[in-house]
Amino acid sequence: MKRSYIDQKNRLAENIFLHSPSIVSQEIEKKSSSYHFLTSSNTHKIGVRWYNIENLSILYQFPIFGISFCFDHVDPFDESLYPFYQDAIAYIQTLAKNQKGYYILRVPKEFPFIKSALIEKGPEYTYMDSTICYGIIPQASHLPQKNVSKNNSTPATKTMLRKITEESFQNYESHYSLSPLLRPLSAEVYIEWIDTLSRADNSAIYTHMDSSTVTGFIATVDSLSSTDIVLNAVSPHFRQRGIYEVLCKHVLHDSFQKSVSVVTVSTQIHNLSVQKVWQKLHFQPFHVFDLYHFHNLS
Repeated sequence: MKRSYIDQKNRLAENIFLHSPSIVSQEIEKKSSSYHFLTSSNTHKIGVRWYNIENLSILYQFPIFGISFCFDHVDPFDESLYPFYQDAIAYIQTLAKNQKGYYILRVPKEFPFIKSALIEKGPEYTYMDSTICYGIIPQASHLPQKNVSKNNSTPATKTMLRKITEESFQNYESHYSLSPLLRPLSAEVYIEWIDTLSRADNSAIYTHMDSSTVTGFIATVDSLSSTDIVLNAVSPHFRQRGIYEVLCKHVLHDSFQKSVSVVTVSTQIHNLSVQKVWQKLHFQPFHVFDLYHFHNLS
């Protein structure tokens, strides 16, 4: 789940941290997706990508699709590209008309003309939330931390991970919980996610232990030459003890040991507590997505 979004953020981070902030591009994953170029030239590319979020579709028992924009060497403020953004929205509407389902549209905030084209098309697109992305280049100064283990996959550990996830996200405000159709299972989205990550070949789960009890975890996914922190939680019974910071430090240490170019992480823009930890560890914000929902299920 969300693999495509992870790939997108990591490629964004690589370009912004290692090359030029004017370059925004995306690795295209062919499986379960359709990629449509709206314009292509020697200087820039604009595209729309549509993909089935299979795990969510199974959970909710109706099709759920993600839609994102793809760019390469595009100036976000180039007004001459506005017709192509209008074409993009028209293409998305055609997709939705021909395929019954629930759609989650991710709009990069630094492209103002995409939002203008979206507003022009009417009220069927409902703004739900914004996601802010941070990144950091791991350094030799990032040291291993005590009481942290990696990929502890015993049945007892998996049970504790599910319990911590459920407790942490039961009342968490996200674009899932803000949607009337997705709200009933909004906590189960994250429980299903940690289950999926526990089985994935390209993921790792770091757990902080107090004796034999899991007090918190961070789940990561490796993509390209980057590592993305995709899910984390600390047990309500062990908060305010610096456990999340310890876990982040250990991930940064491992990432440096693996010669990872950049570590990325994201959260809802209103989630200030984790952003304070990232800022303390010198993560830098680099990208914001606005999330819009629409559907043709009725």
